[in-house]
Amino acid sequence: MCELCGEAEVPGVGVSEEQDAQAFQDLLNILFAAPTDYFSEENIKPEFTLQGEHAEFGPWTVSVAIESGDGVVGTTYPVGTSWYFQAYEGDELIGSAHRGNPMPVTHEEAAKVGAAYFFDYQA
Repeated sequence: MCELCGEAEVPGVGVSEEQDAQAFQDLLNILFAAPTDYFSEENIKPEFTLQGEHAEFGPWTVSVAIESGDGVVGTTYPVGTSWYFQAYEGDELIGSAHRGNPMPVTHEEAAKVGAAYFFDYQA
C-alpha cells in the first residue's frame, strides 16, 4: 500500500534495485531450471530410447518410460497414462518432462512426440 495516497502499489514500482534484480533472477531460475532426472529420482529404467542426429548439435537421444516403471514396449497405453521423457544431447541431460498422453500411444510413439518437442524431430 502506498504510504502517500493509500492506493495499491504497482509491482516493481518503488522497489530497490536489489529487489528488482532478485525478482529478475528468480524469474530466470524458473525459466531456465535444470532438467529433472526422473529416472534416477523415481528409481525406474528407461523403457524405450529413440536416437537421432541433429545438424547443429550432433547426436541426440530421447528416453521414455511410463510413470509406474513397469511398461511393456509394444503395448498401446490409454489416454491419461503418465510418461517420463528425458532428452540428451550426447551424454548431457538437456530436458525432461512428466506428462499424460492425450491419445493412446505406444512407447515408440511417445518417444517420437518427445523428440519432436525437444529436437524438432520429424518422422
